[in-house]
Amino acid sequence: MFTKQVHCLKLYPFNRKKKALKIAFFEEPFPIICPEKRIVLLWSAKSGCTFAMKWMFSQMGILEDAQAFHPWVHRYRLEVYFESRHHKNAFRLLAKNPDKFHFIKIVYNPYLRAVRSFIHASIYSYEDKLLSNYLNRVVDAESRFSFREFVRYLTKIDLNRCNTHHRLQTTDVDRIKIVKSLHLIHLEDSMNEIPSLEKQLQLESSDLKQFRKSPHHRPKYRTDKFMGDAKLNDIYGIKNAHVPEPRSFYDAEIQAMVARAYHEDFVRFNYDPSGLPW
Repeated sequence: MFTKQVHCLKLYPFNRKKKALKIAFFEEPFPIICPEKRIVLLWSAKSGCTFAMKWMFSQMGILEDAQAFHPWVHRYRLEVYFESRHHKNAFRLLAKNPDKFHFIKIVYNPYLRAVRSFIHASIYSYEDKLLSNYLNRVVDAESRFSFREFVRYLTKIDLNRCNTHHRLQTTDVDRIKIVKSLHLIHLEDSMNEIPSLEKQLQLESSDLKQFRKSPHHRPKYRTDKFMGDAKLNDIYGIKNAHVPEPRSFYDAEIQAMVARAYHEDFVRFNYDPSGLPW
């Protein structure tokens, strides 16, 4: 699929602006494009991506197909949508004239997202080897890592070129300002911001509550116990258990590290690094 996406871009001559767009879209997560409505969804992992995908597929009229293919809509995105002729043609159209499109970007408060990234990395073990090297100890199924250790690791790596689940939400599309129309949606206020955007862009009105249900969401519980130094094994022992609320994972040091690691996201997307969001 990556090769096909690159091939679409090579078909057209690029001025400086289009060349920057080409570079920005070379890496995942690839945008979702609806040429009929002239909208493009920009998104990041662990920033409400499943919610965003359902909303966009609904606007495109393919959500029922996606959910029939697999309950987890990302399977449809990867195995059907990105392989389709519709996507290939849409990408050609976008590459030829990006200024005709409205770009919609959904972002999430970095303090909340960091906890989501930690839980995801803890469960699915995709960063175990690198964390083991950084911590200079074994990280495996029996020996996990704490949120403090994970955040310290994040402050030492290139968050522009790391695993997509904890990569910066800021991309070259934001930095170079290569698109004419960019609409920012904050996930925390998406129930208000998306209806306003739908009205502004004359899109179909959505029942947003139905998009918030996801099989990989884990119920959260409130606890007075500090969880920032707890390993996943200490929090719970099975993958589908409840998890503590994000506030349980923070102390002053961890807050400062997250603020430093994701400084660009805080500033660019109008989040306040000086205060936790609860």
